[in-house]
Amino acid sequence: MMKTLILSFILVLTGIHYAAAQQISIDRGIKAGGLWCFPLASDSLTYYYLPASASLATTEKGLPGFSFLRYVTLQENTSGKSISDAGGGAVLHFLVTYNTTDEQVRKAESILQKKGAPKATIKGPVVFKKARYSLISSTLDRDQSHVLRTGEAPVLENSSLAFSFELTPVDSKILLESFKTGTSDVSVIFDFTFEGLTDSYDAKLEVDWAKTHLENSGGVTAKIYYFGTDVQIEIDKLMRKEAIRLTTSGENRTMEALVDRVYNKMIELLYEPVRPETETKPTDDITDLIPKTIANSLKEVQKAIPFALNASYKRRSTRTEGSTVYDFKGRSTIERHHFLTFNIGDIYSRYGADPAVFRDVPLSDETFQQREVSINIDGAVERDFNNMVNNVVVTLRKIHQDSSVTVKEILINKEFFKKSTSPSLSYLNQGDHDRMRWLNYEYQVTWQFPGGGRLASEWTKANSPVVNIYLPYKRWKMDFSGDMKKLEEMGIVAISVQASYPFAGLQKPERITIKPPENLESRNLEITVPNDQQEIDYSITWIRKDGSRLTREGKDKHGLVFIDNVPVN
Repeated sequence: MMKTLILSFILVLTGIHYAAAQQISIDRGIKAGGLWCFPLASDSLTYYYLPASASLATTEKGLPGFSFLRYVTLQENTSGKSISDAGGGAVLHFLVTYNTTDEQVRKAESILQKKGAPKATIKGPVVFKKARYSLISSTLDRDQSHVLRTGEAPVLENSSLAFSFELTPVDSKILLESFKTGTSDVSVIFDFTFEGLTDSYDAKLEVDWAKTHLENSGGVTAKIYYFGTDVQIEIDKLMRKEAIRLTTSGENRTMEALVDRVYNKMIELLYEPVRPETETKPTDDITDLIPKTIANSLKEVQKAIPFALNASYKRRSTRTEGSTVYDFKGRSTIERHHFLTFNIGDIYSRYGADPAVFRDVPLSDETFQQREVSINIDGAVERDFNNMVNNVVVTLRKIHQDSSVTVKEILINKEFFKKSTSPSLSYLNQGDHDRMRWLNYEYQVTWQFPGGGRLASEWTKANSPVVNIYLPYKRWKMDFSGDMKKLEEMGIVAISVQASYPFAGLQKPERITIKPPENLESRNLEITVPNDQQEIDYSITWIRKDGSRLTREGKDKHGLVFIDNVPVN
Protein backbone atom coordinates (compact mmCIF):
# COMPACT_ATOMS: atom_id res chain seq x y z
CA MET A 1 0.00 0.00 0.00
CA MET A 2 1.34 3.44 -0.84
CA LYS A 3 1.72 5.59 2.29
CA THR A 4 2.50 8.94 0.78
CA LEU A 5 2.53 10.70 -2.56
CA ILE A 6 4.58 13.85 -2.82
CA LEU A 7 4.39 16.05 -5.88
CA SER A 8 6.55 19.14 -6.32
CA PHE A 9 7.40 21.36 -9.23
CA ILE A 10 10.90 22.40 -10.18
CA LEU A 11 10.54 25.00 -12.88
CA VAL A 12 13.54 25.78 -15.04
CA LEU A 13 12.72 29.17 -16.52
CA THR A 14 14.91 29.14 -19.60
CA GLY A 15 14.06 29.96 -23.18
CA ILE A 16 10.78 31.69 -22.31
CA HIS A 17 8.75 32.83 -25.33
CA TYR A 18 5.99 35.35 -24.93
CA ALA A 19 2.65 33.68 -25.69
CA ALA A 20 1.14 36.96 -26.88
CA ALA A 21 3.76 37.19 -29.62
CA GLN A 22 3.28 33.52 -30.47
CA GLN A 23 -0.10 33.73 -32.23
CA ILE A 24 0.11 30.59 -34.34
CA SER A 25 -2.13 29.50 -37.23
CA ILE A 26 -3.66 26.52 -35.45
CA ASP A 27 -5.25 25.02 -38.59
CA ARG A 28 -1.96 25.06 -40.54
CA GLY A 29 0.00 22.50 -38.50
CA ILE A 30 2.49 20.28 -40.35
CA LYS A 31 4.07 17.10 -38.97
CA ALA A 32 7.77 17.23 -39.86
CA GLY A 33 10.25 14.65 -38.60
CA GLY A 34 8.00 13.61 -35.72
CA LEU A 35 7.27 17.19 -34.59
CA TRP A 36 4.00 19.05 -35.08
CA CYS A 37 4.97 22.53 -36.32
CA PHE A 38 2.68 25.55 -36.58
CA PRO A 39 3.41 28.78 -38.48
CA LEU A 40 2.86 32.20 -36.98
CA ALA A 41 -0.34 33.89 -38.10
CA SER A 42 1.73 36.98 -38.95
CA ASP A 43 4.62 35.14 -40.65
CA SER A 44 3.98 31.89 -42.53
CA LEU A 45 7.74 31.09 -42.61
CA THR A 46 8.24 31.20 -38.83
CA TYR A 47 7.21 28.01 -36.99
CA TYR A 48 6.80 26.81 -33.41
CA TYR A 49 6.69 23.14 -32.46
CA LEU A 50 5.02 20.85 -29.92
CA PRO A 51 7.38 18.70 -27.78
CA ALA A 52 7.44 15.10 -28.99
CA SER A 53 8.51 13.14 -25.92
CA ALA A 54 8.88 13.07 -22.14
CA SER A 55 11.80 11.50 -20.27
CA LEU A 56 13.58 11.33 -16.94
CA ALA A 57 15.45 14.52 -16.13
CA THR A 58 19.23 14.23 -15.73
CA THR A 59 21.53 15.47 -12.97
CA GLU A 60 24.67 17.58 -13.42
CA LYS A 61 26.67 14.32 -13.29
CA GLY A 62 24.68 12.86 -16.19
CA LEU A 63 22.72 10.42 -14.05
CA PRO A 64 18.94 10.05 -14.40
CA GLY A 65 16.77 12.09 -12.05
CA PHE A 66 15.74 8.92 -10.29
CA SER A 67 16.47 7.23 -6.96
CA PHE A 68 15.08 4.11 -5.32
CA LEU A 69 16.21 3.92 -1.69
CA ARG A 70 15.26 0.88 0.37
CA TYR A 71 15.85 1.31 4.11
CA VAL A 72 15.93 -1.16 7.00
CA THR A 73 15.07 -0.43 10.65
CA LEU A 74 15.22 -2.54 13.81
CA GLN A 75 11.93 -4.12 14.79
CA GLU A 76 11.03 -5.93 17.99
CA ASN A 77 11.10 -9.72 17.54
CA THR A 78 7.96 -11.28 19.04
CA SER A 79 8.05 -14.50 17.01
CA GLY A 80 10.63 -16.30 19.16
CA LYS A 81 12.70 -17.07 16.04
CA SER A 82 16.40 -16.28 15.87
CA ILE A 83 15.90 -14.68 12.43
CA SER A 84 12.88 -12.44 11.93
CA ASP A 85 11.71 -9.71 9.55
CA ALA A 86 13.14 -6.26 10.12
CA GLY A 87 11.13 -3.05 9.60
CA GLY A 88 11.66 -0.52 6.87
CA GLY A 89 10.37 0.31 3.43
CA ALA A 90 11.50 2.37 0.47
CA VAL A 91 11.41 5.87 -0.99
CA LEU A 92 11.00 6.30 -4.75
CA HIS A 93 11.81 9.68 -6.26
CA PHE A 94 11.95 10.65 -9.93
CA LEU A 95 11.78 13.78 -12.08
CA VAL A 96 10.03 13.86 -15.45
CA THR A 97 10.73 16.49 -18.09
CA TYR A 98 9.51 17.05 -21.61
CA ASN A 99 11.87 18.50 -24.16
CA THR A 100 13.01 18.34 -27.77
CA THR A 101 16.62 17.91 -28.90
CA ASP A 102 18.34 20.38 -31.20
CA GLU A 103 18.78 17.54 -33.69
CA GLN A 104 15.01 16.94 -33.83
CA VAL A 105 14.37 20.64 -34.39
CA ARG A 106 16.98 20.88 -37.16
CA LYS A 107 15.55 17.78 -38.87
CA ALA A 108 12.01 19.19 -38.75
CA GLU A 109 13.22 22.57 -40.05
CA SER A 110 14.99 20.85 -42.95
CA ILE A 111 11.82 18.95 -43.88
CA LEU A 112 9.76 22.18 -43.82
CA GLN A 113 12.29 23.83 -46.12
CA LYS A 114 12.17 20.89 -48.56
CA LYS A 115 8.35 21.06 -48.67
CA GLY A 116 8.43 24.31 -50.61
CA ALA A 117 9.42 26.88 -47.97
CA PRO A 118 13.24 27.19 -48.29
CA LYS A 119 13.31 30.12 -45.83
CA ALA A 120 11.21 28.40 -43.15
CA THR A 121 12.68 28.58 -39.63
CA ILE A 122 11.64 27.03 -36.29
CA LYS A 123 11.92 29.59 -33.48
CA GLY A 124 11.12 27.37 -30.50
CA PRO A 125 8.42 25.44 -28.63
CA VAL A 126 4.77 26.45 -28.35
CA VAL A 127 4.10 27.92 -24.90
CA PHE A 128 1.18 26.01 -23.42
CA LYS A 129 -1.75 27.81 -21.85
CA LYS A 130 -2.08 25.08 -19.20
CA ALA A 131 -0.97 21.51 -18.58
CA ARG A 132 -2.19 18.56 -16.54
CA TYR A 133 -0.84 15.11 -15.79
CA SER A 134 -2.27 11.70 -14.89
CA LEU A 135 -0.09 9.32 -12.86
CA ILE A 136 -0.88 5.67 -13.59
CA SER A 137 0.30 2.65 -11.58
CA SER A 138 -1.09 -0.39 -9.79
CA THR A 139 2.02 -1.20 -7.74
CA LEU A 140 2.32 2.16 -5.99
CA ASP A 141 -1.14 1.83 -4.48
CA ARG A 142 -2.73 -1.61 -4.70
CA ASP A 143 -5.82 -0.32 -2.85
CA GLN A 144 -6.61 2.04 -5.75
CA SER A 145 -7.24 1.54 -9.45
CA HIS A 146 -4.62 2.48 -11.98
CA VAL A 147 -4.98 6.29 -12.03
CA LEU A 148 -3.49 7.52 -8.73
CA ARG A 149 -3.42 11.27 -9.22
CA THR A 150 -4.18 14.00 -11.72
CA GLY A 151 -2.99 17.58 -11.28
CA GLU A 152 -1.38 20.68 -12.75
CA ALA A 153 1.90 20.31 -14.65
CA PRO A 154 4.46 22.98 -15.64
CA VAL A 155 3.67 24.68 -18.96
CA LEU A 156 7.22 25.40 -20.13
CA GLU A 157 9.44 22.96 -22.03
CA ASN A 158 12.51 21.78 -20.04
CA SER A 159 10.59 22.16 -16.77
CA SER A 160 10.52 19.18 -14.41
CA LEU A 161 7.74 17.48 -12.50
CA ALA A 162 8.92 15.62 -9.38
CA PHE A 163 7.24 12.59 -7.78
CA SER A 164 8.09 10.96 -4.45
CA PHE A 165 6.54 7.89 -2.81
CA GLU A 166 7.01 6.09 0.47
CA LEU A 167 6.39 2.34 0.15
CA THR A 168 6.07 -0.66 2.46
CA PRO A 169 8.69 -3.43 2.27
CA VAL A 170 6.36 -5.67 0.22
CA ASP A 171 5.51 -2.92 -2.28
CA SER A 172 9.17 -1.94 -2.57
CA LYS A 173 10.03 -5.52 -3.55
CA ILE A 174 7.20 -5.67 -6.12
CA LEU A 175 8.25 -2.38 -7.67
CA LEU A 176 11.93 -3.42 -7.78
CA GLU A 177 10.96 -6.55 -9.72
CA SER A 178 8.84 -4.36 -12.02
CA PHE A 179 11.91 -2.21 -12.80
CA LYS A 180 13.81 -5.35 -13.78
CA THR A 181 11.27 -6.18 -16.51
CA GLY A 182 12.21 -3.17 -18.66
CA THR A 183 8.70 -1.68 -18.68
CA SER A 184 7.89 -0.53 -15.18
CA ASP A 185 4.40 -0.18 -13.74
CA VAL A 186 4.75 3.60 -13.40
CA SER A 187 3.58 5.90 -16.21
CA VAL A 188 2.63 9.57 -16.61
CA ILE A 189 0.33 11.03 -19.28
CA PHE A 190 0.56 14.76 -19.97
CA ASP A 191 -2.35 16.77 -21.42
CA PHE A 192 -1.22 20.17 -22.78
CA THR A 193 -3.60 22.96 -23.79
CA PHE A 194 -2.42 25.47 -26.37
CA GLU A 195 -4.20 28.08 -28.45
CA GLY A 196 -3.91 29.73 -31.81
CA LEU A 197 -5.71 31.58 -34.59
CA THR A 198 -8.08 29.64 -36.88
CA ASP A 199 -8.49 30.00 -40.60
CA SER A 200 -11.23 32.33 -41.82
CA TYR A 201 -14.75 30.87 -41.71
CA ASP A 202 -18.20 31.85 -42.91
CA ALA A 203 -20.76 29.71 -41.07
CA LYS A 204 -23.76 29.80 -38.76
CA LEU A 205 -24.49 27.48 -35.83
CA GLU A 206 -28.09 27.16 -34.66
CA VAL A 207 -28.82 25.51 -31.29
CA ASP A 208 -32.36 24.20 -30.75
CA TRP A 209 -32.56 24.28 -26.94
CA ALA A 210 -35.74 22.16 -26.79
CA LYS A 211 -34.17 19.30 -28.78
CA THR A 212 -30.92 19.65 -26.85
CA HIS A 213 -32.79 19.35 -23.55
CA LEU A 214 -34.85 16.42 -24.86
CA GLU A 215 -31.75 14.46 -25.93
CA ASN A 216 -30.09 15.12 -22.57
CA SER A 217 -33.20 13.91 -20.73
CA GLY A 218 -33.03 10.46 -22.32
CA GLY A 219 -31.07 8.88 -19.50
CA VAL A 220 -27.71 10.64 -19.69
CA THR A 221 -28.56 12.84 -16.71
CA ALA A 222 -27.80 9.84 -14.52
CA LYS A 223 -24.20 10.20 -15.57
CA ILE A 224 -22.24 12.42 -13.18
CA TYR A 225 -18.93 12.59 -15.02
CA TYR A 226 -18.24 13.17 -18.72
CA PHE A 227 -14.78 12.70 -20.21
CA GLY A 228 -13.49 14.29 -23.40
CA THR A 229 -14.55 11.39 -25.61
CA ASP A 230 -17.99 11.27 -23.91
CA VAL A 231 -18.46 14.93 -24.80
CA GLN A 232 -17.48 14.33 -28.43
CA ILE A 233 -19.94 11.41 -28.74
CA GLU A 234 -22.84 13.42 -27.29
CA ILE A 235 -22.19 16.47 -29.49
CA ASP A 236 -22.02 14.20 -32.55
CA LYS A 237 -25.39 12.76 -31.53
CA LEU A 238 -26.92 16.24 -31.16
CA MET A 239 -25.72 17.14 -34.65
CA ARG A 240 -27.24 13.94 -36.13
CA LYS A 241 -30.56 14.70 -34.39
CA GLU A 242 -30.38 18.28 -35.77
CA ALA A 243 -30.48 19.76 -32.28
CA ILE A 244 -27.34 21.50 -33.55
CA ARG A 245 -27.30 22.67 -37.17
CA LEU A 246 -24.21 24.01 -38.89
CA THR A 247 -24.56 25.94 -42.16
CA THR A 248 -21.34 26.72 -44.00
CA SER A 249 -20.06 28.42 -47.12
CA GLY A 250 -16.55 28.68 -48.45
CA GLU A 251 -13.71 26.21 -48.98
CA ASN A 252 -13.99 22.56 -47.89
CA ARG A 253 -10.44 22.48 -46.54
CA THR A 254 -11.51 24.57 -43.54
CA MET A 255 -14.37 22.21 -42.62
CA GLU A 256 -12.39 20.00 -40.19
CA ALA A 257 -11.05 23.02 -38.34
CA LEU A 258 -14.53 24.59 -38.27
CA VAL A 259 -16.01 21.43 -36.72
CA ASP A 260 -13.30 21.58 -34.02
CA ARG A 261 -14.38 25.14 -33.32
CA VAL A 262 -18.01 24.01 -33.07
CA TYR A 263 -16.97 21.38 -30.51
CA ASN A 264 -15.28 24.11 -28.46
CA LYS A 265 -18.37 26.29 -28.59
CA MET A 266 -20.77 23.50 -27.63
CA ILE A 267 -18.55 22.41 -24.76
CA GLU A 268 -18.68 26.00 -23.45
CA LEU A 269 -22.49 26.11 -23.77
CA LEU A 270 -23.43 22.63 -22.49
CA TYR A 271 -20.69 21.64 -20.03
CA GLU A 272 -18.61 23.05 -17.23
CA PRO A 273 -15.26 21.53 -16.21
CA VAL A 274 -15.10 19.68 -12.90
CA ARG A 275 -11.93 21.14 -11.42
CA PRO A 276 -10.64 19.82 -8.07
CA GLU A 277 -9.51 22.30 -5.40
CA THR A 278 -6.57 19.99 -4.76
CA GLU A 279 -4.88 17.25 -6.70
CA THR A 280 -7.45 14.75 -7.87
CA LYS A 281 -7.55 11.33 -6.27
CA PRO A 282 -10.04 9.66 -8.63
CA THR A 283 -13.13 8.07 -7.15
CA ASP A 284 -13.83 4.38 -7.67
CA ASP A 285 -16.46 4.93 -10.37
CA ILE A 286 -14.17 6.86 -12.65
CA THR A 287 -10.72 5.32 -12.08
CA ASP A 288 -11.64 2.40 -14.33
CA LEU A 289 -12.81 4.77 -17.07
CA ILE A 290 -9.86 7.17 -17.20
CA PRO A 291 -7.10 4.80 -18.33
CA LYS A 292 -9.39 3.13 -20.89
CA THR A 293 -10.56 6.50 -22.23
CA ILE A 294 -7.03 7.87 -22.51
CA ALA A 295 -5.51 4.69 -23.91
CA ASN A 296 -8.20 4.18 -26.56
CA SER A 297 -8.13 7.82 -27.62
CA LEU A 298 -4.34 8.08 -27.82
CA LYS A 299 -4.29 5.18 -30.30
CA GLU A 300 -6.31 7.32 -32.71
CA VAL A 301 -4.87 10.78 -31.98
CA GLN A 302 -2.39 11.76 -34.68
CA LYS A 303 -2.59 15.51 -34.09
CA ALA A 304 -3.93 18.07 -31.64
CA ILE A 305 -7.61 17.67 -30.71
CA PRO A 306 -10.19 20.18 -29.40
CA PHE A 307 -10.97 18.51 -26.05
CA ALA A 308 -9.09 17.20 -23.01
CA LEU A 309 -9.04 13.40 -22.72
CA ASN A 310 -8.47 13.27 -18.95
CA ALA A 311 -10.67 16.25 -18.07
CA SER A 312 -14.08 15.65 -16.56
CA TYR A 313 -17.22 17.72 -17.12
CA LYS A 314 -20.80 18.02 -15.95
CA ARG A 315 -23.81 19.33 -17.85
CA ARG A 316 -24.84 22.94 -17.37
CA SER A 317 -28.40 23.96 -16.64
CA THR A 318 -29.53 25.52 -19.92
CA ARG A 319 -32.77 26.92 -21.29
CA THR A 320 -35.35 24.37 -22.46
CA GLU A 321 -37.05 26.26 -25.29
CA GLY A 322 -36.29 28.54 -28.21
CA SER A 323 -33.12 28.64 -30.28
CA THR A 324 -29.96 30.71 -30.58
CA VAL A 325 -27.91 31.42 -33.69
CA TYR A 326 -24.14 31.91 -33.46
CA ASP A 327 -22.16 33.43 -36.31
CA PHE A 328 -18.70 32.06 -37.16
CA LYS A 329 -17.15 34.69 -39.37
CA GLY A 330 -13.53 35.58 -39.86
CA ARG A 331 -10.79 34.19 -37.63
CA SER A 332 -10.78 33.55 -33.90
CA THR A 333 -8.57 32.12 -31.16
CA ILE A 334 -9.37 28.53 -30.06
CA GLU A 335 -7.80 25.86 -27.85
CA ARG A 336 -6.37 22.48 -28.82
CA HIS A 337 -4.86 19.62 -26.77
CA HIS A 338 -1.54 17.80 -27.18
CA PHE A 339 -0.61 14.58 -25.35
CA LEU A 340 2.65 12.95 -24.25
CA THR A 341 3.17 9.66 -22.41
CA PHE A 342 6.10 8.65 -20.20
CA ASN A 343 7.21 5.35 -18.70
CA ILE A 344 10.30 4.93 -16.48
CA GLY A 345 11.38 2.09 -18.75
CA ASP A 346 14.52 -0.06 -18.66
CA ILE A 347 16.44 1.80 -15.95
CA TYR A 348 17.48 -1.17 -13.78
CA SER A 349 19.60 -2.87 -16.46
CA ARG A 350 21.65 0.32 -16.85
CA TYR A 351 21.82 1.63 -13.28
CA GLY A 352 20.84 -1.30 -11.03
CA ALA A 353 24.42 -1.57 -9.70
CA ASP A 354 24.84 2.20 -9.18
CA PRO A 355 24.31 3.10 -5.47
CA ALA A 356 23.44 6.68 -6.49
CA VAL A 357 20.33 5.32 -8.23
CA PHE A 358 19.45 2.02 -6.46
CA ARG A 359 20.52 1.67 -2.83
CA ASP A 360 19.75 -0.29 0.35
CA VAL A 361 20.64 1.37 3.70
CA PRO A 362 20.11 0.58 7.40
CA LEU A 363 18.73 3.26 9.76
CA SER A 364 19.45 3.55 13.47
CA ASP A 365 19.77 5.99 16.45
CA GLU A 366 16.60 8.06 16.56
CA THR A 367 18.32 10.93 18.41
CA PHE A 368 20.18 11.98 15.28
CA GLN A 369 17.19 11.86 12.96
CA GLN A 370 15.33 14.85 11.55
CA ARG A 371 11.89 15.15 9.99
CA GLU A 372 11.77 16.58 6.49
CA VAL A 373 8.48 18.07 5.31
CA SER A 374 8.42 18.75 1.57
CA ILE A 375 6.48 21.70 0.14
CA ASN A 376 4.48 20.74 -2.94
CA ILE A 377 3.65 23.81 -5.02
CA ASP A 378 0.80 23.45 -7.50
CA GLY A 379 1.61 24.55 -11.06
CA ALA A 380 -1.19 27.13 -11.02
CA VAL A 381 0.58 28.99 -8.18
CA GLU A 382 3.65 29.74 -10.30
CA ARG A 383 1.49 30.90 -13.20
CA ASP A 384 -0.42 33.41 -11.04
CA PHE A 385 2.72 35.05 -9.62
CA ASN A 386 2.79 37.07 -12.83
CA ASN A 387 -0.40 38.99 -12.05
CA MET A 388 -2.23 37.90 -8.87
CA VAL A 389 0.22 37.00 -6.09
CA ASN A 390 3.13 38.91 -4.53
CA ASN A 391 4.40 36.16 -2.26
CA VAL A 392 3.39 33.17 -0.14
CA VAL A 393 4.78 32.28 3.30
CA VAL A 394 4.53 28.71 4.60
CA THR A 395 5.08 28.47 8.36
CA LEU A 396 5.65 25.18 10.20
CA ARG A 397 5.24 24.90 13.99
CA LYS A 398 6.35 21.81 15.94
CA ILE A 399 5.65 21.45 19.69
CA HIS A 400 8.11 18.84 20.97
CA GLN A 401 7.53 16.37 23.80
CA ASP A 402 10.04 18.26 25.97
CA SER A 403 7.75 21.35 25.58
CA SER A 404 10.20 23.22 23.31
CA VAL A 405 8.82 24.75 20.09
CA THR A 406 10.36 24.79 16.62
CA VAL A 407 9.08 27.37 14.12
CA LYS A 408 10.31 27.34 10.52
CA GLU A 409 9.06 29.23 7.49
CA ILE A 410 9.79 29.53 3.80
CA LEU A 411 9.08 32.48 1.48
CA ILE A 412 7.82 31.74 -2.03
CA ASN A 413 8.10 34.51 -4.63
CA LYS A 414 8.96 34.88 -8.31
CA GLU A 415 12.68 34.26 -7.72
CA PHE A 416 11.89 31.04 -5.90
CA PHE A 417 10.80 29.27 -9.10
CA LYS A 418 14.18 29.86 -10.74
CA LYS A 419 15.78 27.43 -8.30
CA SER A 420 16.15 23.77 -9.23
CA THR A 421 15.81 22.37 -5.69
CA SER A 422 12.69 20.99 -4.05
CA PRO A 423 11.55 23.21 -1.12
CA SER A 424 11.23 21.69 2.35
CA LEU A 425 11.10 22.50 6.07
CA SER A 426 12.61 20.30 8.78
CA TYR A 427 12.77 19.81 12.54
CA LEU A 428 14.91 17.67 14.86
CA ASN A 429 14.17 15.12 17.54
CA GLN A 430 14.05 17.11 20.80
CA GLY A 431 12.98 14.68 23.49
CA ASP A 432 10.43 13.10 21.13
CA HIS A 433 10.45 9.52 22.39
CA ASP A 434 6.99 8.72 21.04
CA ARG A 435 7.80 8.27 17.36
CA MET A 436 4.20 8.61 16.14
CA ARG A 437 3.70 11.88 18.05
CA TRP A 438 7.03 13.12 16.67
CA LEU A 439 5.50 13.07 13.17
CA ASN A 440 2.76 15.56 14.16
CA TYR A 441 3.12 19.28 13.38
CA GLU A 442 1.05 22.34 12.37
CA TYR A 443 1.36 24.66 9.41
CA GLN A 444 -0.10 27.94 8.17
CA VAL A 445 -0.12 29.46 4.65
CA THR A 446 -0.20 33.26 4.26
CA TRP A 447 -0.89 34.89 0.86
CA GLN A 448 0.10 38.48 0.02
CA PHE A 449 -1.63 40.13 -2.95
CA PRO A 450 -0.86 43.32 -4.92
CA GLY A 451 -2.46 46.37 -3.30
CA GLY A 452 -1.99 45.10 0.27
CA GLY A 453 -4.52 42.26 0.30
CA ARG A 454 -3.66 39.45 2.71
CA LEU A 455 -5.17 36.01 3.32
CA ALA A 456 -3.93 33.67 6.07
CA SER A 457 -5.18 30.14 6.62
CA GLU A 458 -5.94 28.68 10.03
CA TRP A 459 -3.24 26.60 11.72
CA THR A 460 -3.68 23.12 10.24
CA LYS A 461 -2.66 19.94 12.07
CA ALA A 462 -0.83 17.39 9.93
CA ASN A 463 1.55 14.43 10.03
CA SER A 464 2.16 13.90 6.31
CA PRO A 465 5.69 14.35 4.89
CA VAL A 466 4.28 16.85 2.40
CA VAL A 467 2.40 20.14 2.59
CA ASN A 468 0.39 20.85 -0.57
CA ILE A 469 0.12 24.50 -1.55
CA TYR A 470 -2.84 25.31 -3.78
CA LEU A 471 -4.35 28.61 -4.85
CA PRO A 472 -7.03 29.75 -2.36
CA TYR A 473 -9.08 31.06 -5.25
CA LYS A 474 -10.26 30.01 -8.71
CA ARG A 475 -11.09 31.70 -12.01
CA TRP A 476 -14.82 32.05 -12.73
CA LYS A 477 -15.73 32.55 -16.37
CA MET A 478 -19.16 34.08 -17.03
CA ASP A 479 -20.29 33.56 -20.65
CA PHE A 480 -23.27 35.32 -22.21
CA SER A 481 -25.90 34.00 -24.59
CA GLY A 482 -28.92 35.56 -26.26
CA ASP A 483 -30.61 36.60 -29.47
CA MET A 484 -28.79 39.84 -30.32
CA LYS A 485 -30.97 40.57 -33.36
CA LYS A 486 -34.06 40.36 -31.17
CA LEU A 487 -32.53 42.85 -28.71
CA GLU A 488 -31.68 45.23 -31.55
CA GLU A 489 -35.25 45.06 -32.83
CA MET A 490 -36.48 45.90 -29.30
CA GLY A 491 -34.48 49.14 -29.43
CA ILE A 492 -31.79 48.00 -26.99
CA VAL A 493 -28.54 49.84 -27.80
CA ALA A 494 -26.40 48.51 -24.94
CA ILE A 495 -26.41 45.90 -22.18
CA SER A 496 -24.30 46.50 -19.08
CA VAL A 497 -23.49 43.46 -16.92
CA GLN A 498 -21.88 43.96 -13.51
CA ALA A 499 -20.64 41.06 -11.35
CA SER A 500 -19.87 41.50 -7.65
CA TYR A 501 -17.65 39.06 -5.76
CA PRO A 502 -15.52 38.82 -2.58
CA PHE A 503 -11.72 38.67 -2.69
CA ALA A 504 -9.15 39.01 0.14
CA GLY A 505 -11.68 40.58 2.47
CA LEU A 506 -13.01 43.09 -0.09
CA GLN A 507 -16.11 43.15 -2.29
CA LYS A 508 -14.99 43.77 -5.87
CA PRO A 509 -17.09 44.71 -8.93
CA GLU A 510 -16.41 43.77 -12.56
CA ARG A 511 -18.35 45.25 -15.50
CA ILE A 512 -18.75 44.55 -19.22
CA THR A 513 -20.81 46.44 -21.82
CA ILE A 514 -22.27 44.68 -24.86
CA LYS A 515 -23.81 46.49 -27.85
CA PRO A 516 -26.28 44.65 -30.13
CA PRO A 517 -25.84 43.13 -32.66
CA GLU A 518 -22.34 42.44 -31.31
CA ASN A 519 -21.06 38.83 -31.57
CA LEU A 520 -21.16 37.24 -28.11
CA GLU A 521 -18.66 34.48 -28.84
CA SER A 522 -15.64 36.39 -27.51
CA ARG A 523 -17.43 38.44 -24.84
CA ASN A 524 -17.27 37.15 -21.28
CA LEU A 525 -16.28 38.08 -17.75
CA GLU A 526 -13.42 36.20 -16.09
CA ILE A 527 -13.09 36.97 -12.40
CA THR A 528 -11.23 35.64 -9.37
CA VAL A 529 -13.24 34.16 -6.50
CA PRO A 530 -12.53 32.02 -3.39
CA ASN A 531 -12.43 28.25 -3.97
CA ASP A 532 -15.63 27.72 -1.98
CA GLN A 533 -17.59 30.33 -3.95
CA GLN A 534 -20.59 28.60 -5.57
CA GLU A 535 -22.39 31.56 -7.16
CA ILE A 536 -21.81 35.12 -8.35
CA ASP A 537 -24.17 38.07 -7.84
CA TYR A 538 -24.79 40.06 -11.00
CA SER A 539 -27.03 42.77 -12.39
CA ILE A 540 -28.02 43.40 -16.02
CA THR A 541 -29.03 46.86 -17.24
CA TRP A 542 -30.65 47.21 -20.68
CA ILE A 543 -30.31 50.71 -22.19
CA ARG A 544 -32.84 51.80 -24.85
CA LYS A 545 -32.42 54.31 -27.64
CA ASP A 546 -34.43 56.90 -25.67
CA GLY A 547 -32.06 56.56 -22.71
CA SER A 548 -34.47 54.65 -20.46
CA ARG A 549 -33.11 51.70 -18.54
CA LEU A 550 -34.34 48.32 -17.29
CA THR A 551 -32.43 46.43 -14.62
CA ARG A 552 -32.57 42.88 -13.34
CA GLU A 553 -30.45 41.18 -10.68
CA GLY A 554 -29.56 37.51 -10.47
CA LYS A 555 -27.10 34.87 -9.32
CA ASP A 556 -24.87 32.94 -11.73
CA LYS A 557 -24.27 29.33 -10.64
CA HIS A 558 -23.15 27.74 -13.91
CA GLY A 559 -21.04 30.32 -15.77
CA LEU A 560 -23.72 31.11 -18.37
CA VAL A 561 -26.05 34.14 -18.31
CA PHE A 562 -28.82 34.78 -20.86
CA ILE A 563 -29.04 38.48 -21.67
CA ASP A 564 -32.13 38.45 -23.91
CA ASN A 565 -34.61 37.94 -21.05
CA VAL A 566 -35.56 41.63 -20.87
CA PRO A 567 -37.97 42.41 -18.00
CA VAL A 568 -41.36 43.87 -18.82
CA ASN A 569 -41.93 47.52 -17.83
